[in-house]
Amino acid sequence: MKIIYKYRNFLYLFIASFLLTLYAIPAAAQVKAQSETMTRMLADAKQKGLRIEKAGMQDLGAVCPGKQIRVEMADSMLLDMGVALFSETMDKRYARPVYSFIERYLLALLLKRNQTEQRYLLREDFVTLKVNGRNFLDGKQPLSLLVHAIDSASSFRLTGDSSHFRAQWSVANEDIELSFPKQYDLILGQDKKELAASFQYELESFVYRKPDIAYHPLSPHSVPVSGVYADMGDTYIIPQMQSGRFMQKKELGYDYIFNERMGTESLLNLFTYADEMSRKNKLQLTIKGYQLSREFSFGLDRLCAYMKAQQCTAYMGIETQTDTLYTGTVVYVNRDLMYMHLLYFKFPKEAFKRDEVPVYATLHPYIPINNIETLYGELDNYKKTY
Repeated sequence: MKIIYKYRNFLYLFIASFLLTLYAIPAAAQVKAQSETMTRMLADAKQKGLRIEKAGMQDLGAVCPGKQIRVEMADSMLLDMGVALFSETMDKRYARPVYSFIERYLLALLLKRNQTEQRYLLREDFVTLKVNGRNFLDGKQPLSLLVHAIDSASSFRLTGDSSHFRAQWSVANEDIELSFPKQYDLILGQDKKELAASFQYELESFVYRKPDIAYHPLSPHSVPVSGVYADMGDTYIIPQMQSGRFMQKKELGYDYIFNERMGTESLLNLFTYADEMSRKNKLQLTIKGYQLSREFSFGLDRLCAYMKAQQCTAYMGIETQTDTLYTGTVVYVNRDLMYMHLLYFKFPKEAFKRDEVPVYATLHPYIPINNIETLYGELDNYKKTY
């Protein structure tokens, strides 16, 4: 009888354990990294005893006392992290990713085990870190003390030339300089394949606030031509690839031209300022990259707003025109990060009158523009895949 009770109690315990397992609250999802850069930094953080589990700010602890990490995540996917140095309200002259890179790179250096690993990372990325004009790694001061000394009161300057950025701080009696190349994959923390794969997410997650503007001011540089005001920018590579806008007089001000009669001028407006024009035209967009072809529907107004937020300048050129259709090319050029997005479009003329008529487009994201001499060949190669 005792044996029966013994096994009956064991059975009860087994059933109870099974039910607890079945109905237990699931553990927090394991953090995954969006890119190889984040994978390495996540491993280095774990090695340093830092647990990266959620978005927001968290203390760096013993890694750099008094400093915090900025962590960006989507669900359980780690997108980016860096030492929190710049406020969201800070006036930023250059594209936002440049400032995020500075924060990310200093954190990557802090997470390395020793100066040997720090030296290897700097050399691998062609980045230099100097204090008072001398290589930081030639001295004995820990990097954590240097980063700790940088705060919102520190004098900061970011400058750039045709090939490099230089971030400079004046802290007490020390001048700190971080110099890095204008290389978009380094600054964005992803290679071209990763960037192409994440481009749709970047577009869809972009916080877009539609401007509440009924009429638009006229630029002082606008040139009146037969009742139309041309506010033209520069060209890109060839004269046909034009930037700018065309405006017309309204009762209370000026507005963008958009009609079939001035098709070329209207499409330059549309692919640059669709957000400000409050146009509802939909793109049937195909994104193409390394081993990637992804199609989805997207608002042209959101695309234009995103491109401007990334400080890309739009240049458009018409290639063909029939009785029913325009075809053309738009390049969105980011000179801060030295890349462009290349978009080929087919615009039915019926879409001038009806927003629901789809505009078909193929976009090749993140084409490097460092070597301008090879760009013609690259454009031809991309065009063959359209």
